[in-house]
Amino acid sequence: MKKSARFSLVMLAIFLGLIGNAAFAQSDKDAVRALKKLQTKCSVGMSYRDFGNALGDTQFEVDLFLESKAAQNKLSTAEHVKLAMKYYKQALAIWDIKITVGKRFYPAGISTVKNLLRLYPETADAIIRERSLELYDFDQAVSIMLAKASDEVKSAMESLNTDEESVN
Repeated sequence: MKKSARFSLVMLAIFLGLIGNAAFAQSDKDAVRALKKLQTKCSVGMSYRDFGNALGDTQFEVDLFLESKAAQNKLSTAEHVKLAMKYYKQALAIWDIKITVGKRFYPAGISTVKNLLRLYPETADAIIRERSLELYDFDQAVSIMLAKASDEVKSAMESLNTDEESVN
């Protein structure tokens, strides 16, 4: 009886190990798919609240991939996935500040905007000149970050396809 119980435990452990590996085997594809889904939602338009929730859902899939062994074998895909999430999070951070400030445009010389430009120099194109004023356009800054994230999602998809082709 002890041998059969031990055998059953060993078989159960092997079975669970196989299921666990199968459950995470698609994590690279799932992460890129989640990013593509977020990209599509952003392209159609979504509210601030919906964006935060969707970003949280996407982060889960991305974390599963980045914490897996697959990420170590697919470095290019992993890098694009990380960068896409970085830009999506930066878009949310800028959107947060816009909500706090309560305005779409804010004087570019104010410390809040100077700090944003220091943290996110990519958003320098969000400064518009209105007569003698320079204004930071929060909506344009968010759009810039979303576009950068979208570019990284495209690159992640291409990298994922390249990884699959090299395996086949």
